Amino acid sequence: MQEKVFIQNPKGLKLASIIRYPGKDRQCPAVMILHGFMGYKEEAHFEELEEILVKNGFAVIRFDASGSGDSEGSFEKDYSMSNFLKDINSVYNYLQKLEFVNKDKIGIVGHSMGGLLSIIFASLHPEIYACVAISSPVILTETDWIKGTIERWEELGWLYKKISRKDSNVRIPFSFITDANKFDALSYIKKLRCPFLTVLGLSDDVVSPGDSRRIFQAANGPRELIEIEGMNHDYKQRPEIVRKVNIKVLDFLKKYC
Repeated sequence: MQEKVFIQNPKGLKLASIIRYPGKDRQCPAVMILHGFMGYKEEAHFEELEEILVKNGFAVIRFDASGSGDSEGSFEKDYSMSNFLKDINSVYNYLQKLEFVNKDKIGIVGHSMGGLLSIIFASLHPEIYACVAISSPVILTETDWIKGTIERWEELGWLYKKISRKDSNVRIPFSFITDANKFDALSYIKKLRCPFLTVLGLSDDVVSPGDSRRIFQAANGPRELIEIEGMNHDYKQRPEIVRKVNIKVLDFLKKYC
């Protein structure tokens, strides 16, 4: 079963979300899926991950961060890592109220910026049962792509970016960078106590595989590292890589379910 729902965040903005689940006749574990920088909930690798998880008994929710995708707000005023973190908490609270969700088995999976945020959220919420970070940077602003734009971004005060999904341009204020610099994965991963999976692509052209390895090495609890040949940052374009990643994520979540 699948439903489109709108979840209100602390600022009163409605977060466009899609929840899918096997049924309401019994409680099941649940997973939150987080998109990356300028990402959105309908990306192919998220939809396919949802598909395989639901077939294996999980409820799955994916959503657009406030200011992006189909959620309320704007890139100019509402799109930041701090706000995204609050959005995750709103979605988490929503899941906890669903009768068919096992409240003790809510996990989190994120890609890129979403991977970094999954680490942060899980470290702040010890009740999260498992955390998966795919191609996560240590600090978002130190990724190759963003680092190359910062000087011009600061000079203009804005980053002008085309969103292919809507074929439109948006502008993101430099305050996004100021906010993002507050979040260092290594400061949070040490506090993480739930089982943790790191997935990295050996051909990642945005986030250095070394970043993901550093995060993995700093983790204290149960941890697993998966390195995938031929996987780049935008692996959603490679169905064979998507399948490989999703099977690894499924196996990990089932192990601790």
